Amino acid sequence: MAFHVDPATGESRGLKRIQGPAKFTRAMFIIMLFVLVASVVSGALQYQLLGAFEDGIYTDQSAAIRDGEANDLREQVVGIIYLGAFVITAIVFLIWIYRSVFNARILNLSVMNIAPGWAVAWFFVPIAFLWMPYLVVKRAWIATTNDHSVGFILIWWLFFIANSLLGQIVYRGMMVADTLPELRNITLISILSDVVAGIGITLALVVVSRLTDRQLAAARDMAAQLPPSPNYVAAVR
Repeated sequence: MAFHVDPATGESRGLKRIQGPAKFTRAMFIIMLFVLVASVVSGALQYQLLGAFEDGIYTDQSAAIRDGEANDLREQVVGIIYLGAFVITAIVFLIWIYRSVFNARILNLSVMNIAPGWAVAWFFVPIAFLWMPYLVVKRAWIATTNDHSVGFILIWWLFFIANSLLGQIVYRGMMVADTLPELRNITLISILSDVVAGIGITLALVVVSRLTDRQLAAARDMAAQLPPSPNYVAAVR
């Protein structure tokens, strides 16, 4: 990003570098997509196995126990991988959010009037997390581009909320399900949640890429407009 320093005062008046966090975020989104594919496949296999149990296909109890234990192990491994990838993705994405909001405030403070720290914190505030993160990204986009066409951001956020709600249904359902039909239904909802999450992550890739590209362009414009003075140094990353 554009980085302007006054050697006389040591004051930085520029945009934070965002390209690195954006690359890591996009990479983790792609990894998450592969993990979600694995989760969908594993869920489909579990759904099929539960159907076999329900239909009484197994005549050998030892075979049923063996396949059930193998299914549980596979689901646990996928779940652990999913959790690890999710945590890392969330961290790098929030770093990107912080920096993009910081830059948006420099570009247009009157529009981006949410502090970078709060931009991250809103993701963790009950109830407010349903709309505030969307408002943060929306304002960052408008402040950066002066473009009010934010439909793609809204669609991304609606998929995020839908996945969150489906995740809650799956979590609560797994706590109370004690029959094969109930377990099959919860497994089916879990598969649907993974599909919705995959669409949401794909849209998030678009959001991160477009906003990053526009902030990089803004950085180059800022660097080009600097006065030819030895008091300032410009660099674009």
